[in-house]
Amino acid sequence: DCTSLTSVTIPDSVTSIGYEAFCNCESLTSVTIPDSVTSIGENAFSDCTSLTSINVDSNNSVYSSYEGVLLNKDKTELIIYPEGKKGSYSIPDSVTSIGDSTFYNCTSLTSITIPDSVTSIGDWAFSWCASLTSVTIPDSVTSIGNSAFRGCTGLTSINIPDGMTSIGEYTFEDCKSLTSITIPDSVTSIGEYAFEGCSSLTSVTIPDSVTSIGEYAFSGCTGLTSINIPDGMTSIDNWVFEDCTSLTSVTIPDSVTSIGDWAFNGCENLVIYGKKGSYAETYAKQNGIPFADSSVVRNVSTIETTATVGEPITLNAKALGGTAPYTYALMYKKSTSDTWTKIGKKYGTQSTGSFTPGKAVKYDVMINVKDATGKVKSKTFTVDVKAQLKNKTTINADTVKVGEKIVLKGAASSGAKGYKYAFYYKKSKNSTWTEMKPAYTTKSAAFKPGSATSYDVKSVVMDADGRTTEKAFTVKVTK
Repeated sequence: DCTSLTSVTIPDSVTSIGYEAFCNCESLTSVTIPDSVTSIGENAFSDCTSLTSINVDSNNSVYSSYEGVLLNKDKTELIIYPEGKKGSYSIPDSVTSIGDSTFYNCTSLTSITIPDSVTSIGDWAFSWCASLTSVTIPDSVTSIGNSAFRGCTGLTSINIPDGMTSIGEYTFEDCKSLTSITIPDSVTSIGEYAFEGCSSLTSVTIPDSVTSIGEYAFSGCTGLTSINIPDGMTSIDNWVFEDCTSLTSVTIPDSVTSIGDWAFNGCENLVIYGKKGSYAETYAKQNGIPFADSSVVRNVSTIETTATVGEPITLNAKALGGTAPYTYALMYKKSTSDTWTKIGKKYGTQSTGSFTPGKAVKYDVMINVKDATGKVKSKTFTVDVKAQLKNKTTINADTVKVGEKIVLKGAASSGAKGYKYAFYYKKSKNSTWTEMKPAYTTKSAAFKPGSATSYDVKSVVMDADGRTTEKAFTVKVTK
């Protein structure tokens, strides 16, 4: 908690740096580890939010550093990534494991490349990396620790490798931007709180290989609309789906003979689907939850109901209940037309398809699902297609001198009126953008370049519907 400490020199007499030794030294920018240090305690540099470099004496027998990142001597284990480092990072190919808390609270880390050499990711490894939006985990990884991606609030997509056998406790808790997740057939258990608070999660595929789901695993997943409990499950634990307020259907197999207290607490719109006479029906009646026969085919297809001219609209057909396998018919038309256009083969096995609207009008979309007995369920959507938002921002010059202003003036057309603008700049060789003024508060902005080099500038326009589009310029700065 020495919040004003900016630098430290560790003498050769030191052999050990203890637990949380420099924790919350938020002004510390760099550290050099001498060759005498053979032990560094857990969280030794946690919450050092300005730390950009950890350097190790080349004669140290236990530790090493590469590009300011702390590793073990032979560079097979990544130990500490400084919290103040910004932008993207590619893990060296020599690394086989990412240690506990390695990237903990690295809020400026925007992307990560994990090589095929990595086989394990430790506890808390990427927790609270708020700027991380997407992570691709190679199939070489067979172990992901508890809380590994906890609090990654900007994470929108991530894959779970095929070699994984379990998803640990709190692994993706509070990943509020995560929209969907596919769990591979190799996974047999999902830990407590694994996806708790993932409020944007709308789709989860749980394979039949899963036999255990821990307490609160999907609690607070307010965007989740439907879920299938796999056939291998015999019980549903306490509070697993608590406060999943959008959950309208859950299919429970007759293998389930026990459902814990408050498993569906707060799921006010829920219908439980199962076989007649099963424990699921008994549970539903005892708890005042509507029950329906799962043998009846259901159409649970989805589609985005807003779109933009020139951008594809994707149809996702999905059926539950009835008798598998299913076939699908995908169709669309302008709302003012009587003629439907097919996408692919009518009642084929293709469950997804797309079309690109050519005009800013409303379109009707129909998705039919048919089960193996020939029973058909139809579902119709209306898509509001809007004109493409155009960014017409202008710049005062493409060449200026050091100290002269570079001025951006925001302008836009199409889209929904009520435009707002954000303006940014950076040296062309850098990766991090700097705001000229607080985003979406002004219609124009300017800055004075301090170096004779090439600068990139850009504007982001947002319309009243929340859609955004960018326009970028390159400016040459001379002496």
